[in-house]
Amino acid sequence: MPEGANLDAVSAVPGLPDFLLLSFDITVKLDGQVFADEDIIMFGPGADGQNKFGMGLDLSQVGIDESLDLDALHIESVAPTFLYMSFDGSGRVGNVSFDDEDVLEFDNEQQAWRLVYDGSERSLCGCRTRRAAPTAAATAPRSAR
Repeated sequence: MPEGANLDAVSAVPGLPDFLLLSFDITVKLDGQVFADEDIIMFGPGADGQNKFGMGLDLSQVGIDESLDLDALHIESVAPTFLYMSFDGSGRVGNVSFDDEDVLEFDNEQQAWRLVYDGSERSLCGCRTRRAAPTAAATAPRSAR
């Protein structure tokens, strides 16, 4: 791990158990290559069998603003490749607007983005985040009920 860097996204690659997709919170230099904090880095065995780092996907080349940092990543499938991502801030890619609590899907074949989870409408449990105000009985101490 490069000094001063934190791993902020990782995903195993389905069907390729020796490979990982990674992202770091800062620009890093690995195996002589420079990767920005929004890049997806592939880690796994090269042709010589030795583990190597390489560019998985340069997100700035597919519309993600370089000021954003990838902070969650999941790859669903390799062929076709569907990546699910969340970022540390709000932005817009193509015609899709998103906030830091949202999840975007990137279809690598179509080079298309879509919002698949709006975090402002649902919590991680799937329940609505906007709840009715609690009643007085529900908020009163147990001894007063």
